[in-house]
Amino acid sequence: WIHFTSGYSRANGRREMAVLNLITLDWLFTALLFVVTVVLMKIHASVRKKKDILGDMPGYPGYLPWLGHAHLATQFTYTGFIEEIKKTRKQNKGTLHIWVGPKLCAYVANPNDVEHVFNRKDAINKGFLFSFFHGHSVGIVTSTTPRWNHMRRLANIPMAHKQMIDSFQDIFQHHSKILLDNLAAVEGGDFLDINNYLSRCCQDITYGAHFGVNLDIQRKDEYNAQDTVTKVLNLVFERMMKVWLYPDFLYSLTQRGKDMKRCVEHHKFVARAILSERRRILKERKENMEENEFENKFPKLMDVYLSEQSGLSDDDIVHNIMDLMLVGFEAMSQTQGWILLLLAMFPQYQDQLQAELDEQLGGVDEDFTLAQLQKCQYLDMVTREALRLFGLPVVIRKLESDVTIEHYTLPAEAEIIIGMCMVHRDVRYWDHPDIFYPDHFLPEKVATRPKYAFLPFGGGPRKCPAYAYGMVVVKFIVATLLRKYTFTTEQDFANLPLDLFFMYKPTSGFLLNFQPR
Repeated sequence: WIHFTSGYSRANGRREMAVLNLITLDWLFTALLFVVTVVLMKIHASVRKKKDILGDMPGYPGYLPWLGHAHLATQFTYTGFIEEIKKTRKQNKGTLHIWVGPKLCAYVANPNDVEHVFNRKDAINKGFLFSFFHGHSVGIVTSTTPRWNHMRRLANIPMAHKQMIDSFQDIFQHHSKILLDNLAAVEGGDFLDINNYLSRCCQDITYGAHFGVNLDIQRKDEYNAQDTVTKVLNLVFERMMKVWLYPDFLYSLTQRGKDMKRCVEHHKFVARAILSERRRILKERKENMEENEFENKFPKLMDVYLSEQSGLSDDDIVHNIMDLMLVGFEAMSQTQGWILLLLAMFPQYQDQLQAELDEQLGGVDEDFTLAQLQKCQYLDMVTREALRLFGLPVVIRKLESDVTIEHYTLPAEAEIIIGMCMVHRDVRYWDHPDIFYPDHFLPEKVATRPKYAFLPFGGGPRKCPAYAYGMVVVKFIVATLLRKYTFTTEQDFANLPLDLFFMYKPTSGFLLNFQPR
């Protein structure tokens, strides 16, 4: 009897536990269902509100409830996405909206609308899509407010002041002469991708001008970041277009995530080498009691970072160096590559530019100054025309409040895609929008266009702080090369396959042959 009652009690206890477990699971399921329902209702209300604010703004074809246009992601590359948007520009008054699930993206391509968005102080941050760069670095380019405000204040004078840029002249000349020496070894040979040479030169110039070090990348491979920078940009823009790669944990498990990690480690290695070398130089100066009056008044960007007043840790400095690696030297080298390729495709403009350079800068063996370079108006026109055609295609801003533009209202929290590639080819402002035509930038033509019809460096408070420096570097290197060489190519402007990561680039590279003049 004792054995029987004991067994009965245990069985009864198990049944009670099972019932309790079922009740607990039922409660948890009900609570989870309630939470999910509340979240979905909030998402639905938010989407409904944004749609009401958008009104009749055209939407990209293929919208599905809840998914938006996310189901189309498998069909798109970054290049394809930009091309599809460009196809719609004639029908949509320069505006179009796209949904990635509940996230709203709208693109604008009217100069007045673009100016209105760029100049708002509540549209400074670059938005969710740009946050994928944070897996690489969080510095002056990729950070959000208020961190960005501090970074920008530190960089304003070192990157933008005219006297600061003028002081870099010796750096420009030194590294451009090394570039000429390297090109002399291959001149007159087969067609080659000149960007491999230009990128190394621009890395040396950037690290010398802003960080005060010479890593001699044109002669050594150890610190060269050209391939890894290109890889990072490709990976980030690909991730933007593939929603299943958005979760960081899943992305880290993919081959793409592992490739990103490898590139990040190399860039950290380069950034730490720059930081260490600049510290060594400053320590040596201090020990030798050497004073540089100009640098005391106009310190280099790295020296600003290293000052106690900056409040930056070594990790902060490394992140800023890595940020500038992403958007600095490769943008300049590719712009140089485009100018040389376009001039090779249109030799009449190359002849005209070389005549100007000969007149303003003197013989090929003479060093020229930045003051002389400033007088080369046609060089400036050619540079701007190359940027118009093949510069940065879009930038992104996130709105913190509703913004009314010409035809519509853009709701708060929307990610706004500024379509520079559409503005730069708008038939209302450009006589020959789809061909290379430097006369677009004759002063009398520039005067007839809206201010924001040409914006290769963005605009407003978050405009690239180094745009003036970048233009000088591009023109200095191009002038140096065109004084010595005439460039030819077999590539055809009308049939040129393009890739796109952050700027357009010929799929097969900038293939040029160059002969001494």
